[in-house]
Amino acid sequence: MHKNRVHAASGNGIDVTPSAEPDQGNEDAPPTNVTVSKNTAEHAKLAGLHMAINTADVSVTGNTALLNGVFDCQDESSGSGTLGTANTWTGNFGVKSDPAELCSPPPPTTDKPGHGKGHHKKHKKHHKPDPCTCQKQHPKAY
Repeated sequence: MHKNRVHAASGNGIDVTPSAEPDQGNEDAPPTNVTVSKNTAEHAKLAGLHMAINTADVSVTGNTALLNGVFDCQDESSGSGTLGTANTWTGNFGVKSDPAELCSPPPPTTDKPGHGKGHHKKHKKHHKPDPCTCQKQHPKAY
């Protein structure tokens, strides 16, 4: 899952489970080589990024999960991965995490009021009249 945006999901925003897709011929086989990267999940009712119990070897990298209902980042698996989970979490932004510190708070914004996008008015250049033009039209004006 790469470069998706989930806004206001009724459950979890991005939800990885250990079960296979139905009707794909491998109903008993859990998904493998799962990567969740560069996604945005916000305002989900439960967790923005959620790795369920028994997920394993999921790479969760460079995602942003903010303003979600219960957790921004949650991993219910257990193993030798990040913070005792069975998955690898790196470079993700979120405030509320389970386990704690699974995601890092986003860096503070450096925008100053009135200096963000769209706040500048374009200034018109004021041109002075060319004195040569006047002399050409009125040769005796100099």
